[in-house]
Amino acid sequence: MLLVLNILLIIFIIGMVYMWAVQGFFSALIHLSVTIVAGTLAFAMWEPVSGLLMAWKPAIAMSVGLLVPFGVLLLVLRMVMDKLIKKNMQFQQMISGIGGGACGLVSGVLTAGILVMGLGLLPTGYTTLGYQAWTATSGGKVVEDDAKLWVGVDEYAYNVFSFLSRGSFAPTLNRGVNLSTARPELPKMIVINRQSADERASLVARPQEVRVGKVYERPADNTGLSTAVELAIGESLNATGHRLVVVDTKWTQERSGGAYDGDDTFRVSASQVRLITSKGLYGPKAFSKAQGDQRIMTKFARRTDQAWGSDAEDTIAWVFVVPTNEAVKFMQVRNLRFELPKQNAWEEDVDVVAEAVGVLSEADAKAAADAAAEESSNEVGDREGTRSNASGNWVEVTNKLPRSVSKNFARNLSVQGSAITSGYAEVDQKGSVSSRTKIDTFYVPSHQAMIRIEMTPDRANSFFGQAMASASALGMVGVKDDKGSTMPAVGFVLQRGSHVTIAAKRIRSAKELPVNQMEEGDKLYVYFKVNRDRTIKELIVGGSSQDMNVVIPASGK
Repeated sequence: MLLVLNILLIIFIIGMVYMWAVQGFFSALIHLSVTIVAGTLAFAMWEPVSGLLMAWKPAIAMSVGLLVPFGVLLLVLRMVMDKLIKKNMQFQQMISGIGGGACGLVSGVLTAGILVMGLGLLPTGYTTLGYQAWTATSGGKVVEDDAKLWVGVDEYAYNVFSFLSRGSFAPTLNRGVNLSTARPELPKMIVINRQSADERASLVARPQEVRVGKVYERPADNTGLSTAVELAIGESLNATGHRLVVVDTKWTQERSGGAYDGDDTFRVSASQVRLITSKGLYGPKAFSKAQGDQRIMTKFARRTDQAWGSDAEDTIAWVFVVPTNEAVKFMQVRNLRFELPKQNAWEEDVDVVAEAVGVLSEADAKAAADAAAEESSNEVGDREGTRSNASGNWVEVTNKLPRSVSKNFARNLSVQGSAITSGYAEVDQKGSVSSRTKIDTFYVPSHQAMIRIEMTPDRANSFFGQAMASASALGMVGVKDDKGSTMPAVGFVLQRGSHVTIAAKRIRSAKELPVNQMEEGDKLYVYFKVNRDRTIKELIVGGSSQDMNVVIPASGK
């Protein structure tokens, strides 16, 4: 696809050169001027227009917010100029052709550059038609990639409009904020924002879903952090002339289609977060998240490491190390830009900063020591299989199916390896299943676990009484943990002899469960995706609830 993109861009640029060489220097110069003005205004309107579109379609808001204003302004301004300037200026034919072609070349590159950046803001996969000039590596670091454009139109266009934003096209009311200071290295940031560690993770966020809280700053030689935490952050923290910057953010789940994925979890890679200072861009070294009565810090040691959360509201602190002589200006999260509150450096007490950063858990400390040998943080499934005696042997911490099925008999299921990610299938299968075609688990990210509740017809009747027996009249089925978070069921398996019905989807109401179809000897297994290091306290079925006490381990390893 990259070859096709490069060929199309070359054809477009050559076409612009030829067209404006034929039209002449004066017409081409007018079009170039219109292109520059339209592009400048489009970048100025980009964030406000995108913010308005977020309520409509957050996935495409940033792209539409740039491309549509540019296209409309280009058309309108060109029509206005044609009406105002009705006559042409005549030049010697060679001068007119060369000058027109040169103007066509520049306007073609600028137009193509804005188009490439706009397309890069669409959630169309890991790359833009194969274009990936930069790659996010471990810890959010960025290196150049070979998948480049033959003509770097996006970089050329950005450099032109960035230069103009500092000069004759600089904002009048707020001269300190322009394209170069608010959006440094924009083409690179657009490319690496797409490189999420989880291919199913969202690439966008609504402004109302992410709020910036307090900003903590401490000198590198007096951070107040433990030695283990400082070592995990890295050598740059001890470099002369650097300081620690911690930015607190609150994540609030709104409706679907924004920062949160289909399983009501947000997952943010280090490549999607940047601290913008007066002189540059800096990726996060680590993040900290509340667990119990303290915060646990996790280093971005690998490209697959992600900050995540699935509660109604989560607090994530991002840890940066920046030079002392650079003023902190903005923070960028998934192409959203947030202005950071101004403050005097080193004003925070060391204990306050240490509490915000948190401690390094034993598991994470070990992971940091042998990160190279660790598996991807997006590995499929848990394998605990732990039973909870506190709630009876009908509750189990596992994502396993009651019996394996073959991919050959369950073609409607989407799978990753041997784990089901989505779909519905009815399988009538006898005998054993080969390891090559076996499906035996539901997919669950490593930062979460899964509990399985087993119900027979008698248990459904006695346990829930008439409420469960008349499930078609009930509301949601979910479990509530000790933090107050409620997680709905994400799938079920109905086993009837050799016949197995499998559904891997969010169960929004109890009527979606085949309770009333159960016969003697049937077993219904209901699955719930839950957060680790929690205790499940309640099973909720519509308006009814049942006490539970299921401890979810902090790690699946």
